[in-house]
Amino acid sequence: MFLELLKRDHDGIMSRLHSIFDGEASRADMEARLLQYYSECYRDNKCFLLWVEAKLQSSRDAKFRAQLIQCIHPGIVATYDCVHYRVFKVGRDAVTHAGEAVGARADGLD
Repeated sequence: MFLELLKRDHDGIMSRLHSIFDGEASRADMEARLLQYYSECYRDNKCFLLWVEAKLQSSRDAKFRAQLIQCIHPGIVATYDCVHYRVFKVGRDAVTHAGEAVGARADGLD
């Protein structure tokens, strides 16, 4: 059940990130939307403490860590692919930091 709660929250996070890169937004628009998102994402995230607990649990339990990675990895890959697609539409500088930010969600879980 713990993993399912994290997966639902992760899916919501990934959906919001995808919406930032969808459409024909300019570089400035995407940067502004991304800054807005990251300024609010942890403040408004009711599951933040669950993610902290998952991080602690994954550092102690290899089986849990593997299950958590399996659960969230597809969303991270999909968002990373979306960011890279935008590289060709808007330009490399516009999404380099966004791609790093998306990858940072999984830091410490592998």
